[in-house]
Amino acid sequence: MSETKKKATVEEKGDAILDQEIFVEIEGVRYKMNRLSLRTMLKLAKILSVGAAMMGTNIQEAELSPQLLATMLIGGVMNAETQIMELLAHLLMLEDEKGNWVELNRRDLEDADRFPMSSIFPIVEGLVDNKDIKSFFVDFTAFMKKPSMKRLLGKVSTSSNTATVGQTK
Repeated sequence: MSETKKKATVEEKGDAILDQEIFVEIEGVRYKMNRLSLRTMLKLAKILSVGAAMMGTNIQEAELSPQLLATMLIGGVMNAETQIMELLAHLLMLEDEKGNWVELNRRDLEDADRFPMSSIFPIVEGLVDNKDIKSFFVDFTAFMKKPSMKRLLGKVSTSSNTATVGQTK
């Protein structure tokens, strides 16, 4: 399959996040990417945590960006099959015969003719290009820099560090 068929395309109706639609083409079929919501974020967080662990990345200290997201997502794909299949089924929608966009299911995604291994790349590209993701990371980065979050994360990281248990200064 040619590289151009795999590329994600962004079709914007305007500058507002709500007006953006992202489509990906896989094996000659055009899929619409579902809007990213709290449900998506929770599914994505499961995969990203696995990807970050596989990369040895400390999310508390990392400079978060859409590019790091893509890298962690690819890293998580190989080790979080159930979660990635749930996320992909939620993200990808196919237009039915009535013109309605419907989410895929796991059985759809397991069809190697429709979704070969390389299918993940245009999907990840679509996620990285997504304004919802970019907006989320701006808000998330600002949130993580708040003094209260730094205090909380400091307490969590020290209380969960078993290497210091029993040691005294």
